Amino acid sequence: MNSLTSEYELSQYRELICLDNSGQVSMVKDTRDNGIWVKKNIAPAAAAVYEKIKGSETRYIPYVKDVLYLDEKCYVIEEYIDGVDLATLIEQEGPMPLEKVREIMCLVCDALYFLHKRGIIHRDITPANIILKNNGSISLIDMGISRIKKEDRQRDTTILGTVGYAAPEQFGFKQTDSAADIYSCGVLINVLLTGKLPIEEKYIGEGDYIIDRCTQMDPADRYASASELKTALIRSGNVLGKAIEYTGRLPGLNGSGIERSVFTILYLVAAVFVSFALVALSIGDITTFRVIARSCILLVLIPILLAGNFMDYEARLPLSGSEVSRKFTGYFFAFMVFTIDLVICFRMG
Repeated sequence: MNSLTSEYELSQYRELICLDNSGQVSMVKDTRDNGIWVKKNIAPAAAAVYEKIKGSETRYIPYVKDVLYLDEKCYVIEEYIDGVDLATLIEQEGPMPLEKVREIMCLVCDALYFLHKRGIIHRDITPANIILKNNGSISLIDMGISRIKKEDRQRDTTILGTVGYAAPEQFGFKQTDSAADIYSCGVLINVLLTGKLPIEEKYIGEGDYIIDRCTQMDPADRYASASELKTALIRSGNVLGKAIEYTGRLPGLNGSGIERSVFTILYLVAAVFVSFALVALSIGDITTFRVIARSCILLVLIPILLAGNFMDYEARLPLSGSEVSRKFTGYFFAFMVFTIDLVICFRMG
């Protein structure tokens, strides 16, 4: 679109009211059909994101009608959303009940699914950027610092994001992807439930494991997608889901996919040991019961606790160092204890 066309299009919108303190966002009326829209003056770098979603209709992202360029400035004409942002709602009414938070976060996940499917990372998931609409739905707004994932980049070229909500990788350590938005969702859940950031007050209660999983330092340890997070939120509201959620608290089951698989197998081995021990006990074979129970504890359960960083003991080791070195230390201890216990079991026969 050339500058003359853009100038004509912009002239068709009459400003009604300024919506922010900087004067960059206004409510406008299209003089051609009296439609109410929002006009934003955005950084040219953000234009690619708005171009990518222009004309796409979804219930959870404001409809982008046009992206206009004039005099090295960029303007976006998008849907006006009537409602109240969550930051204002929390300030006025305080923390929200758990069920309401689940409902809102499932809708946020739907909005993120729409963006992530198009390679867009929002990077600013905060209460101020989520509007609770009058019909009970939500709208995720402000794509000003959103970016499109680039396969040839190792890290972001600019450091942006709201402190407290932004994932560690947003501060220049590596390129952000959808995992950064998952991190922010974990912080958001905590804020909606307590009114405070996790570093100020950590929510303790039903579903708190979801917050822990979202806010893992390593992106690989978080939920793999917005859909997976939504599934966890839905499951946490029923008995089966709570049982599944509880297993995530077991040592080793909060790590990466490969780690979870290995520890799941080890827990199944422990379950087999326990089953045989109970059978032996039920038939009165106390000697066999003791042998199996002792083997299970020494060869399986104790190594699991060590390798799985039970009670976060690795962080208290004087030589713990980085996360990688702590994990290595935990696995090393588990291997050494397993070897010693194996010898003990053979000798005790």
